[in-house]
Amino acid sequence: MTGAEFRRFYDDEEWWPEGVFHDETIIEFRNAGQKEWREEEKWLDATDQIPDDAEVRITDGYVARDIGEIHPDVIGSFQTYVKRWRKEEKRKSEVRMTIRVPAENADAIREAVRKAGGKIF
Repeated sequence: MTGAEFRRFYDDEEWWPEGVFHDETIIEFRNAGQKEWREEEKWLDATDQIPDDAEVRITDGYVARDIGEIHPDVIGSFQTYVKRWRKEEKRKSEVRMTIRVPAENADAIREAVRKAGGKIF
């Protein structure tokens, strides 16, 4: 995950509403061209300082919702939460269509869809 993508995820209020938090989290960063990974707690408090081209890796942690009790409602692992966000972001940028075309144009439509990066189900 790039620094730019991590910022979009971490700053997304739809995924981090009031009461949703992460704990026991290990997030490592490295700038482009660096070999060593390092934890940077300061970047979680100031995500705008994460370089766009930094690499971000989440190795541990969970996301939970504060429900006002001793034990929070665990949503899942931090890694799984990121995967769900990515899937939702991809879905938001896609359109599904049902089309009807004359049979003689079907091959041309299939080819156009594939060239545009689409998928026919």
